[in-house]
Amino acid sequence: MTASEPATTTVPGIDEAVRKKLQEAPNPLKLSEVVKGFPKPKKAKKGPPPPDLNEEVRKILDEDVRLGRAFSHPSGKNGEARYWAKDEKHLLREKALEFAGTPQAIPALKKQLGSAVKGADAGFVEGVIREMIADDLLFQHPEQKKGTPLFGAAPPPPPLPALEQVKHQKVVNKLVDECKKLMAAAEVGLEELFRVLQVRLSAGAPVPAPIASHVPAGPLNLDRTEEEAPAPVPASGEDLKSLILKAVSMAPVLSLAELRKEMPKEYQGQRFDEAVLQLADAGRVILSQDINPMSVAEQDQDLYVRDGDALLTTIAKWS
Repeated sequence: MTASEPATTTVPGIDEAVRKKLQEAPNPLKLSEVVKGFPKPKKAKKGPPPPDLNEEVRKILDEDVRLGRAFSHPSGKNGEARYWAKDEKHLLREKALEFAGTPQAIPALKKQLGSAVKGADAGFVEGVIREMIADDLLFQHPEQKKGTPLFGAAPPPPPLPALEQVKHQKVVNKLVDECKKLMAAAEVGLEELFRVLQVRLSAGAPVPAPIASHVPAGPLNLDRTEEEAPAPVPASGEDLKSLILKAVSMAPVLSLAELRKEMPKEYQGQRFDEAVLQLADAGRVILSQDINPMSVAEQDQDLYVRDGDALLTTIAKWS
């Protein structure tokens, strides 16, 4: 104790003994555990009674917590305070992030944390976990079993597009194999295959906007009759993004070059490219890159949309 610090106890030397015990303890200690092993003050034949050892130690602990030399949390059974030279809650948070490197259910995470910091009450541990979830330090992941959410130290990856999900893989793989056989037998390329598919699908029942990528479709036809399609896209009165969204609602897949031509003249330049990319970033449309950019003549490439080195050729409405 320094000369500037007030005396906190009437039992000589017990201050340093308490601090040493907290520093050497492998886990936080309850008051009764801190006091255990200390000799009780002897009662003198004359004079006042000796100080109560529990109260003397409690005063030391509370003062050290106030000064930042010790830490206390209600982590014992029924919320009993425990003391330690380390911050128990901080340690639990660090361990939770370590264990949650692989997403865990809360019960499994509680069990691991209970083993990492001995004696911590299960309710206190769960409270620390739920605080971390509220503070966006732990992130919910898809459930492996119904009603059992998992939490990880990193956010979950974004979901795969619908046709890339496991539940559709078998059908998609079979379709791809059949398409390869058909192209080989008919001696045609992907462009012709997709042209025929677009015509056939458009002629049947309405098909939801596709999630997977597409290659260039035919030109946008805004001259259809009222029975065949909605009214043509207006040339003015709406902003550029609204014009684009209205256009893509008319067909499953559109050529960006043809769509650009249908826009009002003041919207056919860089503003068109920016609007298309912004709609894609917002998840409103899906853009696809030409499988073989060299198939687009150099003089026609400016009609499409560039995103870095990618030449985007088609647009579809996100379902």
